[in-house]
Amino acid sequence: MCRRLSFLTSFVLALALALPTTTQAANLLVNPGFEDATDFTGWTTWDGAQSSYAISAVEYYSGAKSAEFSGSLSNWNCCAGAYQEFSLAELGADIGSMVKFTGYAKATGTDPVAALKIIYRHANNFNISVDEVLITNEAPIDWTYGEVSGVIPAECASVRFEVAHFKQGTSFFDDVSAVVMPGKASNPSPTNEATDASTTDNLSWTAGSGATSHDVYFGTDSTPDATEFQGNQAGTTFDPGTMVVDTTYYWRIDEKNDDGTRTGDVWSFTVSATTVMEWVDDFPAIAISNITAQNSNPSASQLAELHTNGNANITADNTTTAQLSNGTDTLVTEYKLEFDGDGVSATGGSAVDWTAYDTFLSSAAAVTYYSGDEYVNVTLYARASNAADDVADAGTYNATQTLTVSWVGP
Repeated sequence: MCRRLSFLTSFVLALALALPTTTQAANLLVNPGFEDATDFTGWTTWDGAQSSYAISAVEYYSGAKSAEFSGSLSNWNCCAGAYQEFSLAELGADIGSMVKFTGYAKATGTDPVAALKIIYRHANNFNISVDEVLITNEAPIDWTYGEVSGVIPAECASVRFEVAHFKQGTSFFDDVSAVVMPGKASNPSPTNEATDASTTDNLSWTAGSGATSHDVYFGTDSTPDATEFQGNQAGTTFDPGTMVVDTTYYWRIDEKNDDGTRTGDVWSFTVSATTVMEWVDDFPAIAISNITAQNSNPSASQLAELHTNGNANITADNTTTAQLSNGTDTLVTEYKLEFDGDGVSATGGSAVDWTAYDTFLSSAAAVTYYSGDEYVNVTLYARASNAADDVADAGTYNATQTLTVSWVGP
């Protein structure tokens, strides 16, 4: 691991992150309460043997009307219904998206069956598959809520949302709704089943389409539930805190919007005891004040934080790039190093006193790891002076020092 230090220069990096916002459409259906005049505005109706359909102004769950379907035979060929069909583009959905169909039904008569159906249609005009719920199954029932959902399958070109009645009796439908659920969260980090996660890794993921917030589940239970629930949040990064080495963690992201919740896949990763060794940030540029006299040697310093879970060595670049220079003119250039820990009660090491650039850390500075303390502040000092019996020309002198940290062991 290396960090370069440039004197008398500085850099500022600004990042602006814009997150797109997506508003999920509400009910996709036209005339979902069947309140338009006396017909099925927006709906396509159909009926089978000895069955019929109409708009009822007598029975309704809300408003003043409902859809009424009747049959007089006790077989499943006696049926009637109505549907609305949408292409995937009209839904704003893709293969793998989840759709949900809900509504209220009431049934009277001998053996009525009232169903909500989601029918996935091929471009060649046949049904690929059907998801359905029977709100009433061959028995009268008062107004009852029903809900069915499903994932759009491969080769699906359109989705049909259908209310249907079968067999003898009458079914009424009201307040039906069709929505596209949020997409699933994807692209987990750490990657699923990773075995080299760090104790300090954050969790991140790509939001599902249409999701406006995220329920986070995290813990050591392989089937995350309410016990592992960490809360709902708007962002797509979660800090689990410091994790335990040689432990497998499980997590799940449930995507949410006003139309519902899409349960995510369970992901896992294992925190390993492998090397953790990295500079948290670059050393900022060191600016040394002017040399005001032949024997003056001004100095300055900056620090960088080293993250390690084991012993390490730090060495330096001893080439001429580490010497302050201005064209062909050079200055006497020296460095020293200090740690905020001593390696006994905190991770750190012994200070390295002022040393000329070409021999600085030629014998590595040892960083001794103290269990439980994975961070150490490393302070690098630099100073400059004129060579004996020589006065350097006025100007700006620059150098680049590179510190390399090497893993030694636990």
